[in-house]
Amino acid sequence: MCLYNFIEDYKKDQDAKCIEEGEQLILETKTQDNNKYNVYKKLYIDAKTGKPTKMEIEEMNKKMLVYILYNEIKINSINKEEVLAFKLNMEEKDI
Repeated sequence: MCLYNFIEDYKKDQDAKCIEEGEQLILETKTQDNNKYNVYKKLYIDAKTGKPTKMEIEEMNKKMLVYILYNEIKINSINKEEVLAFKLNMEEKDI
């Protein structure tokens, strides 16, 4: 559930950032539900594998409240046709 919420917040946040640091991508966003105890989120992604490695959730004073370390991530395989259909659908929305 945390990854899903992060992705939804990231897509809605116009000020969301993606920073490349070493061999990791760091996605930063703010929560969209105005919860003062769950304000800032960072998702760390291994640049080589594309898999999340950890997530940090901070309160409004930047004090870390939640730290999630992902040890094993399994990503469902998607066949080439589904990926192509998704890309085409996204391109149509961008027009």
